[in-house]
Amino acid sequence: MRSLVLAITMTITMICLSAMLLSAGTLERDRVLIEKLVSDYVLDTLWYEVAVDFCNLKSDDIAADYLQLRALTRGEPLGTFSVTATVTDGVRVLESGRVRFAIRRFAEVLVLADRVGRAELLNESHVRTARMDVTNLRERPVVSFEEIDGYRARRNLTRGSIVTTGDVEPVPDVESGREVTIVYNDGRCQISTPGIAMGTGSAGDYIKVRNSTSGKVLVARVVDGTAVAIDP
Repeated sequence: MRSLVLAITMTITMICLSAMLLSAGTLERDRVLIEKLVSDYVLDTLWYEVAVDFCNLKSDDIAADYLQLRALTRGEPLGTFSVTATVTDGVRVLESGRVRFAIRRFAEVLVLADRVGRAELLNESHVRTARMDVTNLRERPVVSFEEIDGYRARRNLTRGSIVTTGDVEPVPDVESGREVTIVYNDGRCQISTPGIAMGTGSAGDYIKVRNSTSGKVLVARVVDGTAVAIDP
């Protein structure tokens, strides 16, 4: 009985040691793969985090000098990024397999320190700078308040979210419902009449306005915050 227990114990120990060695070999292989990817694509490890998500290479003993990576998709290495990894001895191909990397990109960006309502003017107390994961952002993140000084929120913004260019907009010169002066000038005569803006726009934009006297709807060019012009 004692011999049986000893045999079982030795078997379990060998299995554990084998698992530990396998794990150590896999970690070393993944390290080489990651360093090769970082080198090939010149990724700054201060702003990128790379992990091996899947690898079907059988060998754990890989030297970076004899490793080649070929991307399976075009575009920058970001998010899920798959490659074909080829291992050689300098002359012959020893093995080829697929490797899938998980790549995250970080940046110092503006983050909302508090909730901001739609159309609310932004100020520096609304934001802070933080290192954030920007891997899946579809819009460009804002990196400094100077970029958006004088801007307002285009939509309701939640605390802790990254500020993007799609979240903000310049404060328009004219907003819908504002009273404006409609001006017509053909160089020989000038006519002015009160009107109501039916759209929102900044200087140079064309919006619809309603003539307060006649009720007619016209398309006019925004001049400033108080006037719009009808082109001759």
